[in-house]
Amino acid sequence: MKPNVMLTIASLLSLLLFMFHLTDDVLRQPEGANKWPGAVLIFVVWLYGTLMLSERVFGYVITLLGGLFAAAMMWMTLRARPSRQTAS
Repeated sequence: MKPNVMLTIASLLSLLLFMFHLTDDVLRQPEGANKWPGAVLIFVVWLYGTLMLSERVFGYVITLLGGLFAAAMMWMTLRARPSRQTAS
């Protein structure tokens, strides 16, 4: 399989999982999850960069930024949760 095809598949899978995660956040309504229109714009740009600008430098940059943002989602989610400490 070509590396560009693998990059496109990985980027689309990451985009799909990121959309599922954000949809779950919006449905559960935690704090800070009301920025839905901005997220849709990010998804559209990421999808355009992955599919239409593939094999171009700008497409690679968009794909890289989208992947980094999706990878940082775990850190942002864990940081937003209140810590559960028991009183001793």
